[in-house]
Amino acid sequence: MIKPKDTKMMKRYVEKIVGHPYLVIFSVLLITLFFFTQFRNLQMMFDPKSILPQNHPYVQLNNKIEEAFGGSRVVVIGIHNKKGDIFNTATLSKVKGITDDVKKIAGIKEENVVSVADRKIKYVVGTEDQIEITQLMNGEVPTTPEGLSELKKRVYSNDLFLNSLVSKDGTAAAVIVDFGPIVPGEWEGEGGAAGAASGGENWQQWQKGEGTVSTGEPKRSQAAPQQTAEKEEGWKKWQGSESNSACGAWQKSEPGKWLADSLIHCQLQDITAKYSDADHQIYLGGMPIVLSYFEADSFRMLAVLFPIAILIIGILHYIAFRTWQGLFIPLVTSLLAVAWAMGMMGLTRTPLDPWNAMTPILILAIAAGHSVQILKRYYEEYERLGDSKQAVIESTTQVGLAMVTAGVIASASFASLITFKLKTFQSFGLFTAFGILSALVLELTFIPAIRSVLRPSHKKRVARGPDLLDRFLSSLASQVTGSGRTIILTGAALFFVISVIGTLRVQVSNSNRSQFFESTLLRQDERALNEKFAGTSTFYILLEAQKENALKNPNVAQAVDRLQRRLESLPEVGKTESYVDYLKQMNQTLNGGDPAFNKVPDAQDQIAQFLFLYSVSGNPADFSRLMRPQQEEAVIWVFLKSDDTRLAEELIQIVEQAGDADFTPHQVSLGVAGSSPVVVALNEEMIRGKALNIIQIAAITFLMTALVRRSLLGGFFVIIPLALSVLINFGIMGLSGITLGIGTAAITAMAVGIGADYEIYLIFRLREEFKKSKNIEEAIRTTLQTSGKAIIFVAIAVSAGYGLLAFTGFYLHMEGILVPLAMLTSSLGALTILPALVIIFKPKFVFDGQEVPLALKPTVK
Repeated sequence: MIKPKDTKMMKRYVEKIVGHPYLVIFSVLLITLFFFTQFRNLQMMFDPKSILPQNHPYVQLNNKIEEAFGGSRVVVIGIHNKKGDIFNTATLSKVKGITDDVKKIAGIKEENVVSVADRKIKYVVGTEDQIEITQLMNGEVPTTPEGLSELKKRVYSNDLFLNSLVSKDGTAAAVIVDFGPIVPGEWEGEGGAAGAASGGENWQQWQKGEGTVSTGEPKRSQAAPQQTAEKEEGWKKWQGSESNSACGAWQKSEPGKWLADSLIHCQLQDITAKYSDADHQIYLGGMPIVLSYFEADSFRMLAVLFPIAILIIGILHYIAFRTWQGLFIPLVTSLLAVAWAMGMMGLTRTPLDPWNAMTPILILAIAAGHSVQILKRYYEEYERLGDSKQAVIESTTQVGLAMVTAGVIASASFASLITFKLKTFQSFGLFTAFGILSALVLELTFIPAIRSVLRPSHKKRVARGPDLLDRFLSSLASQVTGSGRTIILTGAALFFVISVIGTLRVQVSNSNRSQFFESTLLRQDERALNEKFAGTSTFYILLEAQKENALKNPNVAQAVDRLQRRLESLPEVGKTESYVDYLKQMNQTLNGGDPAFNKVPDAQDQIAQFLFLYSVSGNPADFSRLMRPQQEEAVIWVFLKSDDTRLAEELIQIVEQAGDADFTPHQVSLGVAGSSPVVVALNEEMIRGKALNIIQIAAITFLMTALVRRSLLGGFFVIIPLALSVLINFGIMGLSGITLGIGTAAITAMAVGIGADYEIYLIFRLREEFKKSKNIEEAIRTTLQTSGKAIIFVAIAVSAGYGLLAFTGFYLHMEGILVPLAMLTSSLGALTILPALVIIFKPKFVFDGQEVPLALKPTVK
């Protein structure tokens, strides 16, 4: 129970605050000014690695593949001819123009840029004693009917080009590009900073990619080197252009800095706008485009939704208090808490991302809720005492300990998100916790100080709330203290059972693309690209030889081919590509194009020779996206039409089975990576982290409440309604098909962190009222109509603030649905289940050990 000395300590503290109000206000403003100066360090940056568990094998392998082969930031650019096929000079000129222009973007991985117009895409012709390898499109776009016909023949002669670089119906062509994580320190144009890393020093020598090599002694035709000075000038001219650019002034391309997805997207938009016309539709798809939309959504949340949340919460405050002071004091306090938290993010150089961008709205709602409680009590005391300063001292003394308890529990609940081994969750949890503690400090300093300085409203007491609300709370009190108590607890038990059934049906899934509304340009472009091409999601299989020349073993190459065909049998798999595809093509070409020879060569020496011939036919980097120059590592590219993790799990199972049966015996190891497998890793971390997080939050809430109330039963009384609220949330998710993902994993911390306030404030007020009246029914009625009314206003304010998130972005924010649901259930639990349990169990922490009759005492009028 609360000891008298605790109340005396709080009263002495408040008296000191009220005794030096201007010093307190000045100190608060000085601290706020310091945090404001840190706003200059805030930046919007979304590093996908921050949401991935970096110690997971899939993620570690993905980082390894990214370093060696790239592929983690692939964008598919689709050029669709609305009036025919692409085999005309106008369309092909656009394909070549886009191919050339994307290579001028700082951070591009030139070795991974492919299209029918790119030098790396080869056409292989076999004669009696040699294989001739040339560019698919020989340098320039064909302008004659004969040249266009020949190119079309070349494209359709090789299945590798179909459904990847050219749609099967011939109406669309793709330019596939890839980007590194940072802007190179010294951009050198095509093949420079990016290309030289894997292409060697002599890439210019083979720039045209043409060569004729015999099956015996290889021969190369040397191409004239490109003029890098011309390319450099072209890059500078393009980069410096600002007219009609999709990139705002804030989008900077600074060497050594993170290459933001939004910067990739806007530069690609500039290029596509340059080549779009009435006859051609250009689409963009891929993970960088998806993440760019997340960034834009986060910016919208801060720039648009946050001000709207301020307006709505302010209106609700005015309805609650019917005074301008009652509107502005909680709002200003909440905004100061937001400023402190955002300033701390700037001070620690923590970037804003799609998850911690919601921190300001959350802190605003929680801080406003605490402020409502203390101001509601101030107006009660002012009505009773008639003296503003005494009302400040009395109200803060009575509410202060409850506020500290609720604030610490809420802060600890959010801080517990460090359980997730995900940087974005950790930063979201820690900075929200800091914001809540900031709000707590401000509410115990700034509010009593400013309230003691300001003249009270002309009305001695605040106008009562809506009559409907008063009648509702009065009826609720009658039900809790009367026969309705049994119905309330029976209903709670029924909700518990139904929620358990629903919780058991909750599935873990993270599909980034499916979150977005169908009406967004992202979904429309993705749909068009998936119809025409192999897909925009990626899955990679890394092959690592444990002994020399293992990848040249015919048995291994045949196993790779079987694995590719098995994967392609799945309807969601659009295309696979590996070095084996080129071995088969060259084998068939050498044998006069006979389809019977479209298979892996039988001899290891022949495989080795084919790999050598292809690698020297152009830029040494041309083959590096599929096999490292040492030929001890190779990768299978798999393009998917879906990023659903259930598909990725099926693919992983197929790869693991193939590894055990076909590769391990030949000392070749397999590993999976790409945008889909890393999300599987994320799901596994979500399950582990979520289970541990729920246990931690329950323990924190129970122990903190039990410690403050000095009663284990007090801890259980707070936990029971909260647990039911959380369970109902999970039950609704399971029954409605809402999956547990990165966007919904933090809901429990939010529900408990905010919902615990309701139970704590109610218990403190109920204990106080019983101490005055010695009548449990009267104490419950008074508590519900005072603290209970404040709880309802807080729940409405939080729900309104978060409800804005649901439909106002580019995708459905489930927080905007589940947080209001949690507020509804936790507030109703506090107003019904908690007092019903108090009546049944008559805990000492409420009644101070006093005798309470079994029958309720009648209210004395």
